[in-house]
Amino acid sequence: MNFSEFKIGTLLRFEDEGAGCFVYEYSNVREREYFASLSELSKQGYTKKEEYEIWVNSFSAFEKDGELVLCSYYPKSHKAIIVSEPNSAYFGLADTVGTKLVTPLFTQIDLEDFGESVVVRLSDGRFIVYDGGREFEPDADKLVKCLCEQSPHEVPVVAAWIMTHPHCDHYRCFVVAQRKYPDAFTVERFIYNFTDTEDKDIERIPTLIKDREWLCDFEKAVAETGASVYRAHTGQVYNIGGACLEVLSSPDNTLIPPVKDVNALSLVIKMTIDGQAIMMCADSNLNMTTLAEDFGGHLKSDILQPTHHMFVGGDIETYNLIDPKVCVVPSFEADVFARISPYQNKCKKENLHLFYGMNVEEFYTGSTGNVVLPLPYTPKQNGRREYIEKLASYRKALGAESWYFMDMTAEDCEFTFLNTTAEAANVSADLYFEDIANILLSIKFTVPSMRTKRINILNTEEVDGNALYYNNHSLAKKGVAEGVPFTVSFKSDIPIVIKGKKPADYHS
Repeated sequence: MNFSEFKIGTLLRFEDEGAGCFVYEYSNVREREYFASLSELSKQGYTKKEEYEIWVNSFSAFEKDGELVLCSYYPKSHKAIIVSEPNSAYFGLADTVGTKLVTPLFTQIDLEDFGESVVVRLSDGRFIVYDGGREFEPDADKLVKCLCEQSPHEVPVVAAWIMTHPHCDHYRCFVVAQRKYPDAFTVERFIYNFTDTEDKDIERIPTLIKDREWLCDFEKAVAETGASVYRAHTGQVYNIGGACLEVLSSPDNTLIPPVKDVNALSLVIKMTIDGQAIMMCADSNLNMTTLAEDFGGHLKSDILQPTHHMFVGGDIETYNLIDPKVCVVPSFEADVFARISPYQNKCKKENLHLFYGMNVEEFYTGSTGNVVLPLPYTPKQNGRREYIEKLASYRKALGAESWYFMDMTAEDCEFTFLNTTAEAANVSADLYFEDIANILLSIKFTVPSMRTKRINILNTEEVDGNALYYNNHSLAKKGVAEGVPFTVSFKSDIPIVIKGKKPADYHS
């Protein structure tokens, strides 16, 4: 390695990404000293190959004796990131747009278990593939089938296969597809930033140790294709087949050993085709919180793939800046729409914000077949109403918060409660009689999350029978006379389903 550490600001971290690639991150960097250091690089014999801006940030790429040095400066936060890589193949990437043969398409493959598998058809008939999914043969079959059906060529050509991060539900499918269909498609290049499988490298990411055998198989499968391999870095711009791919986050930003969550290493890529921008967030989480600061208004995109299957990791400010009209979520429909509820602890506020707080016009998910969008894509007129209605139907399926059972007696007071949400349900039962003196209010109990529970509401060992507001005689002391009819009213703080010996007379 020829590169010598810059003498600027404060060195926050120095990380080994593997394969001789090193990352230097500096804080408190003054603009003048940063650009003075770039001039010093030129004096040391480095040739400036690229210089450009993304939003207000400056990016420069240098080459010397086969070494790549990528320099980036973020004036808003006064930070600089320098990457030194011994392989400067990036500068040799030359891809021209072929004759326009077809309409570009964005396809999300409907997987057996999500996963991510996205196929982007370019106007010249080649493809960009994101990930592929798990190691399931049916998913490999679907991916290859999509390539073959959409390709105008006898053998589909993948201009770039992008692996966003080394998680089993993203990269393993390629290994299966390559081994099962070695002649069904060709790959021109791969773009990813995985750690090496050597002990010193993989031990910095403990969660990957158990995946080492698969990662070795992946490296072999990539080598079998004979395709070029490019290590993706933040700030790089890949122009492939009329698509502009801007890497906005990579392990350059997030590889801080020991890495406990490999999702943090995800590539975030803004892809622009025919003037339409698509933000691909993969499973990013830690880096999502810095995208807003680093790229501001440049994040604006027409289509968004929300981060991490809409489980966790998003950021309201970032989503506001992206301001998408369409969201495509690599997750089952039921997982997405049932989760988008204040009663589910996996429903984070940023996901609720995407549904209710923004102007998203369409939401697409998995489990209903492949999602295929022609590019550029125009949202359909009633798309927002459709997904709001779908949200309401999934919300209704959770149950109701109010239940009424009339003409009950003490012998009828054993009920079965079902709570399908991820939160415990706090329930209060009120008993109403013809004689108001007999009223019993606020018999309290809890139905645990994701569970069914049978409770006799008159059994003081199962409920809190002493929390009564209007009856001086508690349930525990007085009880309910046998044969005296009454109405039971249940109130729950979240939707539940209640079954009694008699059917409910009303619920809402």
